[in-house]
Amino acid sequence: MARFLGGARGLVIAVSAVPLVAGALSGPAAAGVSASAGAPAARAASPASSSAPSASPVSSAYGGAAAKTVSYRGMRLSIPAAWRVVKQAGSAYVITGRCVPRAYECPGFWLHGPSAIRHGHEGNAYKPSRPYYPSSGMMECSRDRRYLEMADERPRVAALRPIGAKKAHHREWRFKCVTPNGGKVKLTYAQREWFLPRSQILVVDKWANPALPGILARARW
Repeated sequence: MARFLGGARGLVIAVSAVPLVAGALSGPAAAGVSASAGAPAARAASPASSSAPSASPVSSAYGGAAAKTVSYRGMRLSIPAAWRVVKQAGSAYVITGRCVPRAYECPGFWLHGPSAIRHGHEGNAYKPSRPYYPSSGMMECSRDRRYLEMADERPRVAALRPIGAKKAHHREWRFKCVTPNGGKVKLTYAQREWFLPRSQILVVDKWANPALPGILARARW
């Protein structure tokens, strides 16, 4: 399990077992993961040209920012070009925003494959009936590493949601971050998951990124 920590000098990647390669995947990619950038975004103050190509749904949602394509296990996602992709042995983490000092992970979401799915809940295989929680012990809170996190017993949302033309098992779990001594709840957040069992893809979002459902719905295969 890897965590992405913010610090005064920028991004620091903490790795528990498997080394990570940080970057926007501009060079040779790991198997199953790749990214390609689109054209640079025009300055906000520049008027739109009548001959310019129409913006993609992603670039329109981000004020005209350029988009790039991330490919993972046959799934292609259009994401803002400013987002970064970090590879980790069969998984990829898409960093969507600036790291905050106390957060255990930078804002972003995971793209997991078969290896992570096989150990997705307390060391056992992931199933939609239980949250993605790979550790058999308590993990540090993603939003504030001073605390420990735990999930509710039942999901707040259980439905089928689109990933392109496919239907994913979608779950939303409430996680509580508690003090190490006494278990006092200090904050809560939602963990959203999209699971495609046949494609062996699991998307895990701990940061409630508002653009992610639309990005997944527009996925191409």
